[in-house]
Amino acid sequence: MTHLTLEQRYKIEAYRNLGKGISEISEYIGKDKSFVSRELKRNSDGRSGLYKANLAYRKTVLRHKTKKKNTRFSQQMQDYVLCCLIEYYSPEQIVGRAKLECMEMVSHERICQHI
Repeated sequence: MTHLTLEQRYKIEAYRNLGKGISEISEYIGKDKSFVSRELKRNSDGRSGLYKANLAYRKTVLRHKTKKKNTRFSQQMQDYVLCCLIEYYSPEQIVGRAKLECMEMVSHERICQHI
Protein backbone atom coordinates (compact mmCIF):
# COMPACT_ATOMS: atom_id res chain seq x y z
CA MET A 1 0.00 0.00 0.00
CA THR A 2 1.39 3.35 -0.95
CA HIS A 3 0.86 6.63 0.79
CA LEU A 4 -0.48 9.80 -0.77
CA THR A 5 1.95 12.47 -1.83
CA LEU A 6 1.33 16.10 -1.00
CA GLU A 7 0.64 16.70 -4.70
CA GLN A 8 -2.10 14.04 -4.68
CA ARG A 9 -3.60 15.64 -1.59
CA TYR A 10 -3.71 19.00 -3.38
CA LYS A 11 -5.49 17.30 -6.29
CA ILE A 12 -8.04 15.81 -3.89
CA GLU A 13 -8.59 19.24 -2.34
CA ALA A 14 -9.03 20.92 -5.72
CA TYR A 15 -11.45 18.30 -7.01
CA ARG A 16 -13.38 18.32 -3.75
CA ASN A 17 -13.73 22.13 -4.02
CA LEU A 18 -15.10 21.66 -7.54
CA GLY A 19 -17.78 19.37 -6.13
CA LYS A 20 -16.45 16.17 -7.69
CA GLY A 21 -17.39 12.82 -6.20
CA ILE A 22 -15.12 10.21 -4.69
CA SER A 23 -15.22 8.03 -7.83
CA GLU A 24 -14.03 10.87 -10.05
CA ILE A 25 -11.30 11.86 -7.60
CA SER A 26 -10.08 8.27 -7.30
CA GLU A 27 -9.83 7.92 -11.08
CA TYR A 28 -7.98 11.24 -11.37
CA ILE A 29 -5.30 10.43 -8.78
CA GLY A 30 -5.11 6.71 -9.56
CA LYS A 31 -6.20 5.35 -6.18
CA ASP A 32 -9.10 3.13 -5.15
CA LYS A 33 -12.41 4.73 -4.11
CA SER A 34 -12.16 3.30 -0.60
CA PHE A 35 -8.65 4.75 -0.24
CA VAL A 36 -9.90 8.25 -1.13
CA SER A 37 -12.95 7.86 1.10
CA ARG A 38 -10.79 6.91 4.10
CA GLU A 39 -8.44 9.81 3.38
CA LEU A 40 -11.35 12.27 3.37
CA LYS A 41 -12.85 10.86 6.60
CA ARG A 42 -9.56 10.61 8.44
CA ASN A 43 -7.98 13.93 7.47
CA SER A 44 -10.77 16.45 6.91
CA ASP A 45 -11.04 19.46 9.19
CA GLY A 46 -13.01 18.46 12.27
CA ARG A 47 -14.73 21.81 12.66
CA SER A 48 -15.67 22.76 9.10
CA GLY A 49 -15.60 19.31 7.48
CA LEU A 50 -13.52 20.67 4.60
CA TYR A 51 -10.56 18.76 3.21
CA LYS A 52 -7.34 20.79 3.17
CA ALA A 53 -4.18 19.23 1.77
CA ASN A 54 -1.76 20.87 4.22
CA LEU A 55 -3.88 19.92 7.23
CA ALA A 56 -4.25 16.35 5.94
CA TYR A 57 -0.49 16.07 5.52
CA ARG A 58 0.17 17.40 9.05
CA LYS A 59 -2.41 15.02 10.54
CA THR A 60 -0.81 12.07 8.74
CA VAL A 61 2.70 12.97 9.88
CA LEU A 62 1.53 13.39 13.48
CA ARG A 63 -0.31 10.05 13.39
CA HIS A 64 2.80 8.29 12.09
CA LYS A 65 5.01 9.91 14.74
CA THR A 66 2.74 8.95 17.63
CA LYS A 67 2.03 5.44 16.34
CA LYS A 68 3.06 2.77 18.79
CA LYS A 69 6.36 1.22 17.79
CA ASN A 70 7.17 -2.47 17.95
CA THR A 71 8.26 -3.59 21.40
CA ARG A 72 11.30 -5.83 21.50
CA PHE A 73 10.80 -9.17 23.25
CA SER A 74 13.47 -8.70 25.91
CA GLN A 75 14.86 -11.38 28.20
CA GLN A 76 12.97 -9.84 31.12
CA MET A 77 9.69 -10.17 29.19
CA GLN A 78 10.54 -13.75 28.24
CA ASP A 79 11.16 -14.62 31.90
CA TYR A 80 7.86 -13.01 32.91
CA VAL A 81 6.02 -14.92 30.16
CA LEU A 82 7.63 -18.19 31.25
CA CYS A 83 6.57 -17.65 34.88
CA CYS A 84 3.02 -16.90 33.79
CA LEU A 85 2.92 -19.93 31.48
CA ILE A 86 4.03 -22.14 34.36
CA GLU A 87 1.01 -20.79 36.29
CA TYR A 88 -1.21 -21.79 33.30
CA TYR A 89 -1.98 -18.29 32.06
CA SER A 90 -2.96 -17.99 28.40
CA PRO A 91 -1.00 -15.57 26.17
CA GLU A 92 -4.01 -13.20 26.20
CA GLN A 93 -4.11 -13.29 30.00
CA ILE A 94 -0.37 -12.64 30.19
CA VAL A 95 -0.71 -9.52 28.04
CA GLY A 96 -3.73 -8.35 30.07
CA ARG A 97 -1.94 -8.90 33.37
CA ALA A 98 1.15 -7.04 32.14
CA LYS A 99 -1.06 -4.13 31.07
CA LEU A 100 -2.67 -4.01 34.54
CA GLU A 101 0.80 -3.96 36.10
CA CYS A 102 1.88 -1.18 33.69
CA MET A 103 4.59 -3.38 32.15
CA GLU A 104 5.69 -3.23 28.56
CA MET A 105 4.71 -6.42 26.79
CA VAL A 106 4.65 -7.87 23.29
CA SER A 107 1.39 -9.03 21.73
CA HIS A 108 -0.24 -12.35 22.49
CA GLU A 109 0.57 -13.42 18.91
CA ARG A 110 4.28 -12.89 19.58
CA ILE A 111 4.02 -14.93 22.78
CA CYS A 112 2.40 -17.77 20.80
CA GLN A 113 5.26 -17.60 18.27
CA HIS A 114 7.73 -17.79 21.14
CA ILE A 115 6.05 -20.88 22.58
